[in-house]
Amino acid sequence: MTESANIIPQKIPILIRISTTIIIVMGIIGFIFFITISIYQHNNPEALTNINNNSIENLHLNWYIIIQTLLHIGIIASALLIIRLQKIGLYIFLSVFMAMLATEFIFDNKLLLNYLIIGLIIAFTLIMYYKRFK
Repeated sequence: MTESANIIPQKIPILIRISTTIIIVMGIIGFIFFITISIYQHNNPEALTNINNNSIENLHLNWYIIIQTLLHIGIIASALLIIRLQKIGLYIFLSVFMAMLATEFIFDNKLLLNYLIIGLIIAFTLIMYYKRFK
């Protein structure tokens, strides 16, 4: 009897489904954006000068693009683990979210408030269902 109970998948709460959908969409959009910027920069070496308006050095902007691309890959991976209700997905999401906030703060970007609002709402929603994670 207990073996069949382990085989039956748990029903995923609607708030977790909505949160993971937002995380996946945010991750894919960010990943596509930063990959597009890196390809554009590779094809047009003066692209970074056009983008940053001389407020950030080009080397720092290159590192920012690389870091953000990797962080968006981490966001997508965490969402896929969260949809399976695995605790490691929640830990990865929280650590990548903190790293995103740190990079936005370090590079003095204007998107810090957007990341903070969206990320905290999603983080609190996921933490609310922490006991359901494996």
